[in-house]
Amino acid sequence: MNNGLRNFEEDFLSYVLSLSIEEDKIYSFGDMSFDYDFVYSSGQYKLSIYNVALDHYGMPYRNMLSFEEVTLDYLFEA
Repeated sequence: MNNGLRNFEEDFLSYVLSLSIEEDKIYSFGDMSFDYDFVYSSGQYKLSIYNVALDHYGMPYRNMLSFEEVTLDYLFEA
C-alpha cells in the first residue's frame, strides 16, 4: 500500500464514511503531505491522491504532476 492511501485510511477514512455521499460531487480534503479528491461516480468510489509540495515562498500546493487514482469500492461494500 502506498503512503498516500495509508495516510488516507489512518487520517481521513472516518471523515469520508461520515459523509452523506452524493453522486458526482467531489469532496476535497488533505494535509501537508497529501491532498485528496473523493467522488462517487458511475457506481464506483474513486480517490485521487496528490502529493503536496511547497512553492518558493513555502506555501503548500497540490502537485498535479504527482497523481494517483484508486478505487475504494471495497470500503463501501455491505
